[in-house]
Amino acid sequence: AYLRGLPGMVLMAPVDEAELREALAFSLEQRQPCAIRYPRANVPEAIIPCPPFNTGRARKLRDGDDASVLAYGVSTTDALTAADVLAESGIEVAVYAARFASPIDAGMVKTVFAAGSPVVTVEDHSIAGGFGSAVLERAQELGLASERLLRLGMPADRFIAHGSRASQMAECGIDASGIAAAIQRLVEERDALDGQIIRLAARSVASH
Repeated sequence: AYLRGLPGMVLMAPVDEAELREALAFSLEQRQPCAIRYPRANVPEAIIPCPPFNTGRARKLRDGDDASVLAYGVSTTDALTAADVLAESGIEVAVYAARFASPIDAGMVKTVFAAGSPVVTVEDHSIAGGFGSAVLERAQELGLASERLLRLGMPADRFIAHGSRASQMAECGIDASGIAAAIQRLVEERDALDGQIIRLAARSVASH
């Protein structure tokens, strides 16, 4: 997150081994500094085919109209699992592998916010000044309404208990279960609000 403040810095976080290879190949071709974030953990199963990296371009992995998840790095695997779980209850979620925290894919941001459904960003590091913040900043620069954005990541106001990577992700609510629960809550809140608006509109029509 702290590297976002450096001018000209390209920040990447690949999903799996295949993307890590592509990120390294991309970095070697650049004439500006690049940083790649990848955790010390087991490598997730590769999502194939894996297209080459293009500056500031995300990769859409799943379609869905009820919500969109913009995932940075290996958190994408948990986001996909969460989407599969939610699909069983009829909630269809679009999932993007953002690939870049700097520069952010403006096209991706425009698409998900224009849809009007909840948007969730997921990152496996500090939420302060990180990927979610970059998405929010870009949305505001583009004049997009961002009140339905939820940023998930590691809290900046406390230390995370020592433990395995899996236990730390669960503690922060950014494992598959935590992501699914957050999305379901957002969708339910949206549906409740939309229902309220419809009822108010119906009453207004009836009174006339």
